[in-house]
Amino acid sequence: MVEQKLIGETQRDLLTAVEQLRVCDRSLQLTKNQLAKTEITLKAVEDRKADSKIYRSIGRMFIQSNQQDIIVELKDNIRSITTEQGRYTELKKTYEAKRDHYVKVLNDLSASKQ
Repeated sequence: MVEQKLIGETQRDLLTAVEQLRVCDRSLQLTKNQLAKTEITLKAVEDRKADSKIYRSIGRMFIQSNQQDIIVELKDNIRSITTEQGRYTELKKTYEAKRDHYVKVLNDLSASKQ
């Protein structure tokens, strides 16, 4: 009976770890998409003439800004996104280790039960 309770708790912990890993994977994919979009935008802005004004969105409105301000802002966004990606990559490793641990524990419990 105690062994059955332990198996149930371990299965619950495994499902939690798997869900955490899925959420982390989705977040990591979102940061990859954001990074790609920001890099494309940066390239398009850098390809413009240096003295041209560029519109950027502020909520529902657009304002004119100079190219250099937008480039600085986009590069800051890229640094921020890259930092966030690093955090999610580390979290993913942690959650994968957690998942693997619970799988091993369940395998050990089921092997000892037989």
